[in-house]
Amino acid sequence: WRSWLDRRQLLARWPWWPLATGLLVGCFMHWLPLVPFAGEDQLRPLLEDSNTTSSGVLLLSAMVKLLMLGLCLATGWRGGIFFPLFLIACTVGMAFHQWLPEVASLGSWCGGLTGALYRMVVPSPLIVLVLGLALLQGHGAAALLVGVAIAHLIMERRDWDDAPPPPRQTPDSPGYQRLPG
Repeated sequence: WRSWLDRRQLLARWPWWPLATGLLVGCFMHWLPLVPFAGEDQLRPLLEDSNTTSSGVLLLSAMVKLLMLGLCLATGWRGGIFFPLFLIACTVGMAFHQWLPEVASLGSWCGGLTGALYRMVVPSPLIVLVLGLALLQGHGAAALLVGVAIAHLIMERRDWDDAPPPPRQTPDSPGYQRLPG
């Protein structure tokens, strides 16, 4: 999303993008309180499981926060990506925990999703582990390892520039030619 926005060169085309982004942040701040800022104040109720927001609103908040993070960074707003991504992972983790509380604890959901999301952004799995353990303070450490491992396997096996393999030809395929032999 952010690379797509960067290719559009929003600020070069229309200098009012920072103002428009600020208005969007203000609107979302009113209806989705998890969207604005980095999320330090919003994170404590999530991790203490004292948040009463429904899982649908949590997932919507996470998606809007991710989109607004890219828009804010592309239009010149100051800030980083690590803590907002941590809040996004914990918000989605809280929603999954509300849907499937018997599968894993809240810390495990947050740890696994944090590890996976960070590994998709940060090139080194070791940095992801250190950053994730520091942010989670040991909670969900096993899930963090699993999330990093799965995301690492996906990142290592992906080939974004390659087309899918051609479909296998069968005698019913148009243009099928039987090989001699």
